[in-house]
Amino acid sequence: VGERTVGDLIAESISDELAALAALEETTARLAGGETGAEDDYAAALDLATGLDAWDAERRIDIALAGLHATTDRTRTLFSLSVGQRYRVRLAMVLGSTTDLLLLDEPTNHLDAAALDYLTTRLRDHAGGIAIVSHDRALLRDVATTFLDLDPSRDGRPRTYAGGYAGWVDGVRRERESWEQDYAAEVAEH
Repeated sequence: VGERTVGDLIAESISDELAALAALEETTARLAGGETGAEDDYAAALDLATGLDAWDAERRIDIALAGLHATTDRTRTLFSLSVGQRYRVRLAMVLGSTTDLLLLDEPTNHLDAAALDYLTTRLRDHAGGIAIVSHDRALLRDVATTFLDLDPSRDGRPRTYAGGYAGWVDGVRRERESWEQDYAAEVAEH
């Protein structure tokens, strides 16, 4: 953590977007100067910046910081923040990204009710995939559509349940009932 600031973390988080905008600016200057071949480079730079939604990168981070009630002071060192505030800042970097797949491990840690509402809404609105590892059943009930249950199973393999939280609860119940019936049959046979 050391002397790194919130601003450093933001710049690192949107480094691809900043690089795409810099490349677009450079190819624009080359194109304006009449350089041969600049058209193709400009088109490629424009496609990359558009694909990353680079112009909106900083605003997305700002919205996520505000939504999670994290510090927006870019000069604050990460070391000067509480563990909870550092967590919120880092979560804002993830939520403000344009990645196709969000990987979140216990994302509700250190969040108050308002930040949890923001997180839930943001996850519901995410256009890509989301993989969440969580014990927060309220969050899972609100956002999950498919569950990969890693609890022990007969064959030792994980189980996948569709149908959201209710589908998972029903699937686990049916699996347990099946085990109980098989056990009762084995006891009766014995």
